[in-house]
Amino acid sequence: VYKAASLRMTADVYAGDLEDYEAAATMYNQVLKQYPDSAETGVVYKHLAVMEENRKDYAAALAWYDKAINALASRPAAYEAWIGKAEVLQKNKDYQGSYRTLIQAADLFKGDEGKYVSALSKAAELAQRRLKNPSLRANALEQILAVYPATQQAPEVLYDLGYTYEQLGKNAQAEETYKRLIINYPTDKYASRAQSRLSRLEK
Repeated sequence: VYKAASLRMTADVYAGDLEDYEAAATMYNQVLKQYPDSAETGVVYKHLAVMEENRKDYAAALAWYDKAINALASRPAAYEAWIGKAEVLQKNKDYQGSYRTLIQAADLFKGDEGKYVSALSKAAELAQRRLKNPSLRANALEQILAVYPATQQAPEVLYDLGYTYEQLGKNAQAEETYKRLIINYPTDKYASRAQSRLSRLEK
């Protein structure tokens, strides 16, 4: 176990600081060959994915991320593989695939507030910025509030959701969401923004 970890960490140095991808790949493959049942296997797959992503070989990166996801299952390191895969899909301009991947990551790590909220926030941003799809954005934001209504990001999520409802023409839901933000977080900066949007809606 220690030998596998030591070899993998040496490869990380070559892949990262030294940017000697050939040497790193040789060492990573050595780990896979000599210690196939090691706990390091999934981590090696993930690091090979990152390395290929840095080399802009996105097809290879996606293949390694999928292997990492399968090997790591629900271990914390798997989350990084899911997010890495989503980012590569974005680089490939597969925004729909990236959105789906982020939703899957959130579902898998539902019990971890930080990971869940982060994955869905990324999905919401992607829906807005790349997919130009307010319905998908609302869906991601609604999921955050359904599972973690008191998350630290709640004021921002509520504001974004209210604004998204406006985009969808759902003004009654927008008003309700802005009011919820103002009542629950009266001193937050998003509450004053919500108040000004609410005033416009109520005119």
